[in-house]
Amino acid sequence: MNYLSNLMMLNTYIRSGYVRNAALAVTAALMLGLASCAQTTAPSTSTESAEPQSVQVANSETAADVTAASVGTESGGAGMVFVDALTLAEGGQINGAAVKYATPQSNDTLHTVTVTRSKSNGQVSYTGTWTHTWIFRDANGVAMPHYVKGQTDQIEIWSSGNHDLTNPRLSMADSSNGHWIITGLIANPDSAQMSGSLTRVGDRTRLKNGETMSHTFTINWTNDIIVKKLDKDLDDTIAVLLGTASSDLKVTNFNGKSFERQVSILFHGDGTATLTVTRTSANGKVDTITIDVKRGIWMRDEHLG
Repeated sequence: MNYLSNLMMLNTYIRSGYVRNAALAVTAALMLGLASCAQTTAPSTSTESAEPQSVQVANSETAADVTAASVGTESGGAGMVFVDALTLAEGGQINGAAVKYATPQSNDTLHTVTVTRSKSNGQVSYTGTWTHTWIFRDANGVAMPHYVKGQTDQIEIWSSGNHDLTNPRLSMADSSNGHWIITGLIANPDSAQMSGSLTRVGDRTRLKNGETMSHTFTINWTNDIIVKKLDKDLDDTIAVLLGTASSDLKVTNFNGKSFERQVSILFHGDGTATLTVTRTSANGKVDTITIDVKRGIWMRDEHLG
């Protein structure tokens, strides 16, 4: 567009009352033209609805990767918190980490500990810090100042963390906040019941293909059975779940695009889980993927596309 000649012409005739209205009209047209040019050149953010099948499948796999990392014991996920919570609920001390207990608080039923860990098993490398705050309660739901065997029936725990994780499929630095209640410790000390939620937020997560993204991930558990056990393959204590959960992954800043995945999760009680991943922009089409929630890694696809 040649705006200069138009502006010079306006400057010549602008003092004429006869042409004043015409000049104003031309000026308005120029401004609209400038706005139109700006709109056509500005970058846009789009969803994945127009993406090819292969891209949508890869996005479902990314949802499985983030889910696995966020729940896995060895990946510094919620499973690590569950092991710590069950250890505390048994009156034990957290081992295998740099542990810093907080100074006594005015509320003597509220306890806090900061746990720093680094793990590497060849496939997964994790370093991070969790801060756990918890309350013991008896069978009537009354807060207790400390654990008492045969009387402590519940632990409520809040945990926040910062994590750096690398595995064969992604590299993720993110923060987390979670809240869980574990009940039935008197009647079922080896298979208590757990409900709660976890949110993790990360920027510049790098995927195996080299692309980066920002994400927000939430997961909710409802009345799942939780067991702490020694895993001989990992030579470590893990938390095994039996039951269901649901999650939602929102991805932005992904090569100028965004996508979302809602996931139904079935924990099998053996350290694995099956994910039913719904493509929110593709009329409810689903992908089915199995993850290892001990190591926090994607295992295999049962059905993609």
